[in-house]
Amino acid sequence: PAPDALLTPAPAPDPPLTPAPAPDVLITPGTSPAPDAPDTPTGTPSHRDELDTPTGTGPVGLLGFHVGADAVTVLLHRTGWAEPRALPTSVGPDLLAEFAAATTGRRPGLLDLETRRHRVGLWRRLADLLLAPALDALGDDLCRLHLLPHAGLHRLPLHALAPGGRPLLERFPVTFAPSAATLTHLTRRAPVEAGRSLVLGFTPNPGDRPASEGTVRDAADLLGARPHTGSEATAALLPGSWDVVHLSCPAAFNPADPYGSGIRLADGLLTARQLMSMTVDAGLVILAAHEPASPRGNGSPAAGIAALAQALLHAGARAVLLTLWPTVAELTRALLRDFHGRLADGMGPARALRGSVLELRDLYGSAEPELWAPYVLVGLPDRTDGRAPRPPMS
Repeated sequence: PAPDALLTPAPAPDPPLTPAPAPDVLITPGTSPAPDAPDTPTGTPSHRDELDTPTGTGPVGLLGFHVGADAVTVLLHRTGWAEPRALPTSVGPDLLAEFAAATTGRRPGLLDLETRRHRVGLWRRLADLLLAPALDALGDDLCRLHLLPHAGLHRLPLHALAPGGRPLLERFPVTFAPSAATLTHLTRRAPVEAGRSLVLGFTPNPGDRPASEGTVRDAADLLGARPHTGSEATAALLPGSWDVVHLSCPAAFNPADPYGSGIRLADGLLTARQLMSMTVDAGLVILAAHEPASPRGNGSPAAGIAALAQALLHAGARAVLLTLWPTVAELTRALLRDFHGRLADGMGPARALRGSVLELRDLYGSAEPELWAPYVLVGLPDRTDGRAPRPPMS
């Protein structure tokens, strides 16, 4: 096969698999930088071996998505395949818009049975139409799955979709990425040898401070770091080399200017555009809060989510944990406390988040995805900080 297989349409080995109309979705990020944003060094895999570089050891899958004018095409690759494959779907813009509205809108009441039935049916329909054929092709023995969204799919909880009734996250650890080339670039970065972590906490809303400060205390205790809160939580603290950067600070997303989205700190909004000119060499960045999207202008907050994640990766993060929509502060605190504990026990970020999210789902039920599905990991699935896990309790 050609060494740049992901750059060219792949011949179909079976009738359902067709050449991809936009195979470079697996290579190039799904969100274009703003005109004044620095170029992201994603690179381009040019050899067959590099196609498997992001996947690590064991069978690992890549799922990319091209949102066309009429329907979504799924692009897939598995460790060891000679070429990527493409699967056309019948998922169109109307179904995506309806699902996005149901996912990010107001949660239906417990007694609103008609709305709840409709929502359950919508989740099932999208999962089966979008993912079922691709998972059949990839197999159910993957060690992990990388999702490469495109356009408005950045805001959708693809990891929580359940083709055949079983969520992706339950089948295997899942991470998101702008492209396969981004994963290759991240994999080639040297491991972080910092031996220290950074914890910042800030919220402009006095009512949110108790929950925010509680999350900061939890993170600082588990990471062995001094917390910086209130007026101390400034952008000047971020540059450096860190095992983990924990930000209990709200992310603000601007649909009209994705790279104007950013993180609210004591000295103002640190935008994605500004982050891309900083050096934050970190094994993991955690962004623990999320504001509603700005109502100014047109556009989807999905672009802002993708831009902020991409900016943090560009600045030096190997992985970023963030949320797709605003969450309940107390639930986020509980999830992150559990997540930090799993990291301390030696789990990689992808497996740790998977365990924490599934535990939250078990507590509240699969019918309440608004509570457990917004948490996603973008970037590398495994830890790169060189930290030893904490010893077991005697």
